[in-house]
Amino acid sequence: MNPLPNAGVYTLNGTLNGKNLYTKGANLRIAWSGTQWEVQGDDPNIGGVSWYTAWANTQNTNTPPTSCWTSLAGCFPISLSGPDAFPIVDVVSNSATSFNSGTNTVTYTVTFSGTINNLSSSNFSLNTNGVTGASITTVNQVNGSTWTVQINIGTGNGTIRLDIANQTGAGAIIGCNTSFPIQGGTFNTTTTPVTLSAGDIAFTSHNSDGTDSFSFIILKDGGIPTGTKIFFTDNGWNNLTNSLTETEGVLIWDVTSSIAQYEQVLITINGASSYTASNGTATSVSGSLSLSSAGDQILAFQGNLASPTFISAIHMNAESSGNLGSLSTWDDFTNGTSSSRSAIPPGLTNGINAIMVVDGTSAPYTEYDNAIFNCTGIPAATANDTRLAINDRANWTKDNTTTFNSQPNCTFLNTNNFGLESKIKIYPNPIENELNIEALEDFENLKINLYDFNGKLILSKTINDNSLKINTSNLNSGIYLISIENELGKFNQKIIKK
Repeated sequence: MNPLPNAGVYTLNGTLNGKNLYTKGANLRIAWSGTQWEVQGDDPNIGGVSWYTAWANTQNTNTPPTSCWTSLAGCFPISLSGPDAFPIVDVVSNSATSFNSGTNTVTYTVTFSGTINNLSSSNFSLNTNGVTGASITTVNQVNGSTWTVQINIGTGNGTIRLDIANQTGAGAIIGCNTSFPIQGGTFNTTTTPVTLSAGDIAFTSHNSDGTDSFSFIILKDGGIPTGTKIFFTDNGWNNLTNSLTETEGVLIWDVTSSIAQYEQVLITINGASSYTASNGTATSVSGSLSLSSAGDQILAFQGNLASPTFISAIHMNAESSGNLGSLSTWDDFTNGTSSSRSAIPPGLTNGINAIMVVDGTSAPYTEYDNAIFNCTGIPAATANDTRLAINDRANWTKDNTTTFNSQPNCTFLNTNNFGLESKIKIYPNPIENELNIEALEDFENLKINLYDFNGKLILSKTINDNSLKINTSNLNSGIYLISIENELGKFNQKIIKK
């Protein structure tokens, strides 16, 4: 027999083997055999044959599943309908969508292809690495097909993954012959203190051909202290979900010795999840960061993956079709998800503290595999002027064959400063109880900042005289940095306290 045209609505007609029996006419029924659901037919034209099984479904549900039927009689697969048909759904997505540092919780959003009711914490499980005390706190249904699961991330730097452990008690079957657990996305609990602001670093090169690498310069006044940590990722920012994509790599750069303002750092990508930093250490957090010659990006941030605070970004992709994006917004994910694509991250402005390194006066722009800041516009009078020069795409040399596996050889610090440094005397050095600053000519609005070697501001003064004495008797022994600046320029000098 071939009861394919008869798939559809069946009528409840008693029970069989402890579960509901459904019939359609006199010769078709859906019955529970004791081990599986069966679509059976009683063909009056075949003598001696009673209730021949055409399809079977091994899902042990209270009512017959809508699909996932296996043909046993050379028939085509069927889908059932009606008020007693048990739905089948698939997992569309399962990933971390928000992080609350105040409550130490991460929220996962789990989306199915159709309505699924009656999920609870027992349907989920956590897979952790390097984390202790993580637990599922709440499971909520947002709408028919969308659920949120809130997780207390416990303590420790590591990873948490939310899995769908089983479908027990659920109001739908999850997939056909699905193997559990169904793995979700991974959330990295590693968090860096947010100590930097947008523009405190700026990218100065990227290289996608040969050995991948990128470099950046420290622009924060006073430099950055030991212990500072910055994440770098080639994941893009998705403007539709307002989150980072999750398909690429993340590394963490750790400052092992204080770095002065205007110093550069080169990070070389040695291979899968292996990195070398010219200053400090670069360690893999997740995935493998690599730069694609088809277009890519590097985003620098603090905080964590679910709640990043962006410091700077460089983008090397140009859309050639669809929504072409713009210099101000970068790419648009209405074109679809791509590892080469990124919208400009929140808190950053192209040309100010981020850069899209492309050519052209309007979209579609021309992208390049490799590029390096060519020193145009520097040395500049201030860090802000340096930042603007670096983030101007016109000041970059770009190429699709020549590689730039080094940081630019520029004089960022204006040592001439139109003679400023040569006209300022700072003594003695080393110091004991007093530091003298003398200008050899009259200057107006001379700004003087004194930092300890961790970058903490100790003193800030603006003078219009030609001399200043600073009492240093209360300073601890160690290394300090003095920064002197006016409209003519700026320079830094290290001071040693005995």
